[in-house]
Amino acid sequence: MKLWDLRAKSGAAVQTLDDFKDSVTRVIITRNKVVASSVDGHIRVFDMRMGKLLKIGAKAPCNSFDLSELDQNYCAVSGLDSVSRMIDVSDGTILAEYKGHHTQEKYHGAVKLSKDN
Repeated sequence: MKLWDLRAKSGAAVQTLDDFKDSVTRVIITRNKVVASSVDGHIRVFDMRMGKLLKIGAKAPCNSFDLSELDQNYCAVSGLDSVSRMIDVSDGTILAEYKGHHTQEKYHGAVKLSKDN
């Protein structure tokens, strides 16, 4: 995955994120993070300010995900195993798993999740 500064006159990418082992299924860019899901079964949180990568094992290939609307600290991940998982993006903890309610859904638009849901 390559990132460009659209204000720059050069066409060169400012950063290349090459940690992925399979296709990237969704990317969300927040104020200071780039969050991406992949068919390799991981959510990757790139902290652009700190220059750190948090690689979260999602237990299954990731179809899609979305971040919580208010604080962007939690994400709902749709796995290709037909299980949705709620994950704490700050430390990678899987907070909940939801089975039997969907078949490989895609999440688009902000998800209203809190740690208490």
